Amino acid sequence: MNKKLSKFLIYLLALSTIISWSSPIFAAKAVSMPYVIHDTVESQYLGSGIKHENIRRFTSTGWWNINVLRVDLNDEYADVGGLMSNKGLSDRQAVSKLVDENNAVAGVNGDFFNYTPLPHPIGAFIENGEIISSPGEKGNQKPTFYLDNNNNPDITFIDRTLKLNSLDSGKSITIYYINKISTKYHAATILNKHWGEKSIGNKYNKDSVEMVVSNNVVQEIRIGQGSVNIPKDGFVVTTFGDGKKNIVDNFKVGDRVNLDVTASPNIENIKFAIGGGSIILKNGIPTNTNINIKGNVSRTGIGITEDGNELIIATIDNNGSYKGVSQELFGLILKDLGAYNAINLDGGGSTTMAVKPVDKQAAEVVNKPSGGSQRKVPNGVGVFSNAPRGELSYIKVLTDD
Repeated sequence: MNKKLSKFLIYLLALSTIISWSSPIFAAKAVSMPYVIHDTVESQYLGSGIKHENIRRFTSTGWWNINVLRVDLNDEYADVGGLMSNKGLSDRQAVSKLVDENNAVAGVNGDFFNYTPLPHPIGAFIENGEIISSPGEKGNQKPTFYLDNNNNPDITFIDRTLKLNSLDSGKSITIYYINKISTKYHAATILNKHWGEKSIGNKYNKDSVEMVVSNNVVQEIRIGQGSVNIPKDGFVVTTFGDGKKNIVDNFKVGDRVNLDVTASPNIENIKFAIGGGSIILKNGIPTNTNINIKGNVSRTGIGITEDGNELIIATIDNNGSYKGVSQELFGLILKDLGAYNAINLDGGGSTTMAVKPVDKQAAEVVNKPSGGSQRKVPNGVGVFSNAPRGELSYIKVLTDD
């Protein structure tokens, strides 16, 4: 072999070794699917391109109760979007009620959420290019599932920067969150109509400051006062502690302001997005990137087929005779159901799936929540049918035995 070529190959080998050592390792611990002894599958169509499956599977580790929503992303009448209370993110509700309120045909619980000082989603929540709840700040990001405006699905980490600028003084401040309640001593947070009717005022911090903005003009700067109505055509910037100085020194009543949002991927190109705890399946391989709740518990997740044409939204229960699974095994289950990439949503007591067949007036919970009843959540993933009434496509027969 030519000596120069030999040296070059040795160099490439050494370089690849260094790269492999320096790259982060996301592989999950080795897991394998238990032996399947018995499998029963019942399915029903909830609309064109939307199917609900209930899988009762007896394995060598016990019984599994899996519920699946399959959504054909190429079907013009099937759609996926966010679920939240019509009173805003601050009003947690049961998944079945969210399905009914939003005229969905099915839905599951959504993102992990903080309880303190008030419940709010940890990650992103985006609808039609508008941030309902901001993605996590850099260094504290969680993965996000999203659909772009062409119905292409993906799971990624959204990198974003939020700045509020005064067009009169030329000064600006960093906005840390949108529709989240921060406990950081200096973080400025925007609360808008998607949060609810009222701001939080000085309820938790006596040195709070709230700047009321309507029609992109500062209307009022309130220091240490109670809550205020959030303008329908604007927002309230709330902060406390060291953040108080940032507001007082950089803005005054009458200032014209604008919110500058830069993000990758571009928020304007996102039709729907929701945050999750961890990527649990990457290119067919089980992984863990962030939050990993240990043990065999209830799980909720979203999977994407390799061709990107179908979403697989699934829950598995930990209730009574039904056994939950580890996060790693849940990734394998989603793969078994047809997913190539997947993200886990909030699980445990939050895991809920509700469906509303065409012959029902109200959504019904089809899984077995681990707490015995539905936990109220701030948001969820909804499946919607826009199909017109047509000719009879099939008859479903239910028997007593």
